Amino acid sequence: MPHNMGYRMRPIDEKICVMMDESNVLDSSFLERINTLLANGEIPGLFEGDDLKNLMRSCRSSALQEGVRNCEVMSNLHIVFTMNPPVTDLHKEATTSPALFNRCVVNWFGNWSLKSAYQVALELTQKLDIDLEEYDWPYRESLLIEDLEQPLSHRHTVVYTLVVIYQTIVEFYEKLKSNSEISKIFIGPRDLVDLIHNFKNIMNQKSISLEEQQRHLINGVKKIEETYTQVEKLQKSLNDKGRILEKKTSEANEKLKQMIERQKEAEKQKANCEIIHNQLEENQIVIEEKQKSVAIQLSQVEPAVIEAKQAVKSIKRQHLVELRSMSNPPALVKLALESICSMMGETVTDWRSIRAFIINENFIPNIINFNYTKMTATIRNQMIVKYIDNPDYKFEKINRASVACGPMVRWVIAQLDYSIIINQVAPLRNELKKLEDTAKEEKSKIDETNRTICTLEESITVYKEEYASLISDVQTIKQDLKIVQSKVDRSVLLLTNLSEEKSRWSSSNDMYKNNLKTLIGDSVLNAAKQTFCGYFDQEHRGYVSNLWTEIMKS
Repeated sequence: MPHNMGYRMRPIDEKICVMMDESNVLDSSFLERINTLLANGEIPGLFEGDDLKNLMRSCRSSALQEGVRNCEVMSNLHIVFTMNPPVTDLHKEATTSPALFNRCVVNWFGNWSLKSAYQVALELTQKLDIDLEEYDWPYRESLLIEDLEQPLSHRHTVVYTLVVIYQTIVEFYEKLKSNSEISKIFIGPRDLVDLIHNFKNIMNQKSISLEEQQRHLINGVKKIEETYTQVEKLQKSLNDKGRILEKKTSEANEKLKQMIERQKEAEKQKANCEIIHNQLEENQIVIEEKQKSVAIQLSQVEPAVIEAKQAVKSIKRQHLVELRSMSNPPALVKLALESICSMMGETVTDWRSIRAFIINENFIPNIINFNYTKMTATIRNQMIVKYIDNPDYKFEKINRASVACGPMVRWVIAQLDYSIIINQVAPLRNELKKLEDTAKEEKSKIDETNRTICTLEESITVYKEEYASLISDVQTIKQDLKIVQSKVDRSVLLLTNLSEEKSRWSSSNDMYKNNLKTLIGDSVLNAAKQTFCGYFDQEHRGYVSNLWTEIMKS
């Protein structure tokens, strides 16, 4: 570079500005040469041997004696040197290279506030496509930057994250100042700008790379899909034609044969239906007679049960209270209440257990709502032997002893009579139920048979017409089959060769979607590592990387 500048700044009067930072200062000799260049317009030892001869030939001897080249270099050369003080060796550089300071304009820039850093970052990322419509900002009680209104948009969240990462490095650097190596580094606003530029570059590069990769994948998958669709259409056409030819040819004759057989069967079923119809009429007469018999027997006892329930419902509460308050009731009262308990399935041994049962508020409702099906044959027989056959267990006697127990005894007697009748008519009811079910089943069979006959007759006509039409098309279909089969064979071979490629591209497509979701976050993290990790050792790099990862997650 110095050789080129030297030749270009000869008396042709070309203005040159050189921009450098401390990364160009590989050793102290570099600064010494720059200092000499600024002070005298030349660098001793820069041109030697052939280089010096070439330079001397290009300049006139008089210009060399008068120092024209040096003056031109000093007049036309401008050097902009950016540095990040404070650096421990800065005072040494000022001492050994005074021209860097007394012949240069020094502009000092201080640190930025977090709010200023946020505004700068927002402006520098203005043209980046980092907006997301579906983004939920996790609300926080306080933010590192004051006066930011929540919720933040995705763009503002990315900018906020960049500033937070920058601030973490500033704070981390302050903790490590005692380290001799770290103390030579100064983290300033320029590092934030570098972070943002690195973020923009990385994101742009990744976006271009992903889009190019995706475009390639989409085109490839699209071509495969087109081929696959074509193969499917051909295969479907082949299968359809094959099924039409095979199925229609074989099934048409078979269906016609089946229809004729079913028609014969239908005629046979018509005769059976007539027989069943006659049987139904006979069964209906028997059913009606048995229904009348059951109704007559039940009519003899049902009114008594209803009347007994009404009588129990009419028992006055005062009379019940008297019964419940008795400490030693008359024998007939005890007998009546004991029968009630036994009827309802309660086991009682003395007046105390009887009294405990009848004081229940649901005592009368339970009697009225008693379900006769709960009375087993054992209970019924025990009730007849123990109470009905007892000469003292009569309504008149017990009613004289207690007006409350009389209706209950009448209810017990009525329930027993009703249970006996129900038990007697049960076989008759079962037989009646079987007859009714048989009648319904046979009637359903008749209706189903009639529908089947109508359907079969219609189907026979339709299939005859389809069969006649199919036969005329068989030869045409066979010819089409040969053409389609040839196309299918070629297409299947092509599809087989492309199947593995399609699977690989489809997998890459899924990976693209995942990479696209993490593009912005990965770019921020990579930019932070590229900008700052070079300052630290492996241990500190791991620490700040984990710290940044946690910031990104939150």
